Amino acid sequence: MKKCLVAIVLALVCLGFVIKANAIEGSRETSFTHTIENGNITLLTRYSSNFEKWDLTENKDLIIQMEIIQKPANAAMMIENMVAQAFVEGGKELDGKQLDIMDDKLHGDWQPGWYFDIQYKYEEIFLIQAVDENRLQGWGLMIFGLGYHHLEDYRLTEDHLKNRGVTGTEMSIIYNIFIKYDNEEWWHTESLMDDFVVNRDGTFLPIQSGEVREGIKFNHTVENGTVTIETHYYTDIDVYGITDNKKLIIESKVLEQPSNLTLLIEHMHVDASIFALTGDVKGKPYSYMDDKTHTGDQPGFYITPQYHYREIYSIQGADEYNIEGWGIMIKCWGYDSLEEYRASEDNLLSRGAKGTDISVAFDVAIKRPDETYFHKDMITDDFIILRNGTFITNWGGEAEKPPPQYETIYPNAYNAIYPGIVCVICLAIGLYAWDKEHGTIGNILIFIAVVCIFIAIGAALWGSYQVPIKPPTNQ
Repeated sequence: MKKCLVAIVLALVCLGFVIKANAIEGSRETSFTHTIENGNITLLTRYSSNFEKWDLTENKDLIIQMEIIQKPANAAMMIENMVAQAFVEGGKELDGKQLDIMDDKLHGDWQPGWYFDIQYKYEEIFLIQAVDENRLQGWGLMIFGLGYHHLEDYRLTEDHLKNRGVTGTEMSIIYNIFIKYDNEEWWHTESLMDDFVVNRDGTFLPIQSGEVREGIKFNHTVENGTVTIETHYYTDIDVYGITDNKKLIIESKVLEQPSNLTLLIEHMHVDASIFALTGDVKGKPYSYMDDKTHTGDQPGFYITPQYHYREIYSIQGADEYNIEGWGIMIKCWGYDSLEEYRASEDNLLSRGAKGTDISVAFDVAIKRPDETYFHKDMITDDFIILRNGTFITNWGGEAEKPPPQYETIYPNAYNAIYPGIVCVICLAIGLYAWDKEHGTIGNILIFIAVVCIFIAIGAALWGSYQVPIKPPTNQ
């Protein structure tokens, strides 16, 4: 009987190890399913790694795969460009800092991208560099006029990162996909994005998207008013932190155009900077992106009322580094210290930051049937994304106007002269009496002087009011 119980216990223990191993093994990869082209195309993306542990101070790899689950038989598909980014996950100071970036595209012009089909899946390996983050730190000491000062520049270790709250690596993968049907001349584009975290133990954790916000839209007319293009910007992130990595979905579609006109988005550029009304961080740029076709003979992204331009902008967190020090010295004794740090979200907010300023410019290539070459038109947008995810327009910097400044008027300030004079006289006589061992008289006079101070302050402030300061006018 005892042998049977021992055998059962051992079997349960082994079964537990097997279950645990399968759970760990099962969590060492993640996958996402995407549907595009009005549900006609289904794609599967899968991510894994050859490394069991994902220490941030060690090099590692990410295996990236995309395969087609279903698509129309007359549709050809290519990966025009794939961008993979690695960010620090966790910790107030380093969260959102970009660690590494890779883009995969064809390096020749023989076709527009990497062809993939039901039988041919797309595969790439992202070799991720280790964190290379240095800090400057120093301290000094002086005793009896003899001093010592130590200053060092050191690289953050894995323990340093753990102590700063870092928990893993966040991965953002963006795909630009070219699609063309048999009867079409031009490739049109779709964009997809996957976002997940790889913990230190090598387990993968998908990041669930939040509720899609409506965002902001603009209408533009080009080609002498014959073409109307709508640009739309939105996100599914609830808190649009300045130091967090985040995404912005950019769409452009044609509302109206002559049927004989060919339109291409030849180039799109977007800048992200810190939005603040005042302070030293106002307007500080911290991220940008350019989008264009990288290979092949097609000069841009084809857009029509049917096919829209869509891009996902992965915005890295703002990198603001500060050096802070303090010291104290009394006669021949003293101490001082110096430290470098990356500004946290709270630090930027305390310095006036309120959100992210986004500026976008499109180069639109236009050609008529009787023309040999494309000519160019431009459309631009400017708007603010506040930390709560609210979008507001910023045409001509209208949202960046500083708050009104006011000047305080003290109409009764002269009433403080008399109690001020009494205060000075009582304070002088009181200190003299207190020094001559007439303590009681001195204390009374000093008390009267203190009371007169408050009376003088109250008299000066009585009836004060503020008036706005008029800005200078150009003569």
